[in-house]
Amino acid sequence: MTADRIYFKGLNGIRAIAALTVVVIHTGQYLYLFDLPPSPRYQWHWQSYAVTLFFVLSGFLITYLLLEEKKRTATVSLKGFYLRRILRIWPLYYLVVIGVVVAAEFLPALAFPAISPKQLALYAFLLANVASVSGTVATPLTPLWSIGVEEQFYAIWPVIIKKSGNALRALLGVIFLYLAVRAVCTVAGSQALNALVAETRIDCMAIGGVGALLLREKSKLLPYLYSYPAQVACWGIFLYSSIWKPIHIMSSIDHELYSVIFAIIILNVSTNPRTLVNLENPFCDFLGKISYGLYVYHMPIIFLLRTILKSSFGNQPAAWLVYVLVLGGTIVAAYLSYRFFELPFLRLKDRFSIVLSQGFAVGHEVQAAHSQSGSTGPVPKDPEG
Repeated sequence: MTADRIYFKGLNGIRAIAALTVVVIHTGQYLYLFDLPPSPRYQWHWQSYAVTLFFVLSGFLITYLLLEEKKRTATVSLKGFYLRRILRIWPLYYLVVIGVVVAAEFLPALAFPAISPKQLALYAFLLANVASVSGTVATPLTPLWSIGVEEQFYAIWPVIIKKSGNALRALLGVIFLYLAVRAVCTVAGSQALNALVAETRIDCMAIGGVGALLLREKSKLLPYLYSYPAQVACWGIFLYSSIWKPIHIMSSIDHELYSVIFAIIILNVSTNPRTLVNLENPFCDFLGKISYGLYVYHMPIIFLLRTILKSSFGNQPAAWLVYVLVLGGTIVAAYLSYRFFELPFLRLKDRFSIVLSQGFAVGHEVQAAHSQSGSTGPVPKDPEG
């Protein structure tokens, strides 16, 4: 099946920022494994907001592509969608799960924590978020909770888009329904259920979807969202939160408010010719393409390095060395995984695509012409390019 590719510039840069934020903060959090004092920055949970950025980005891109497919074909192929998601997510997810289980069970010298049958069952059935909030998390697999959330989102999202006659009404309905469920759980006082619902954050994905809809419909709000004051405000909050700590207003809506900020940043970076921040460069593109690997490999890398450094140094390594080795080791592992393991599945995934999203840079002359025209929106890629 052939199709024009839809390309949003700078999204790999967004992925790179989110993934590196999680890697760096988790490294600081787990410095105690190296007999070093952990960095207090993890206590502000900016790494959790970085995951919310991933959620908003997923909601934005998936919603845009589903709406484009529906426009072209008058429907959404559920089979095609699920096959594409399986080919993108499952191979690496299960590779990491199996690798950690094997290390824990058969390589005791690596000192990986043991994984119980209950833990294994939860991860095997993509319920890592349930493991996270139920106290049965397997530490080297901690980041996989968000993969479970995204898979549950993917299970219902194409159905919502396919069945809905009014996409905006459907997206707003999801947001308000989710917030209502959270309010009920809070009032009911069920701590475990409230934690599970709070971690799901499907409304954050829906906020990303609203951003995609505003773009597709060339909403009258876009000039305001593209304005310099809006960009300065959003990036200012983002930088303040990265350097210091997230702004706290109310726990029940903090992630939602940041989701709106993230959606505005995504719209500007990817579709505004006058964006203040340009993330379209080879470095960001490289890290963005391997961001899935960066996200899922960094915790096993931390545990592996703990064993290697302790046997090599015999005492506390320098904290800077831990950061450098975790970052370097994770980037190498993610690149090798992408190049030799993930790419075959990605190529197979495209066979089931009606609307292709382009993860690589399109020709500079196409992007330049698009920018000079002053138009907004993604660049359609020449299928021969």
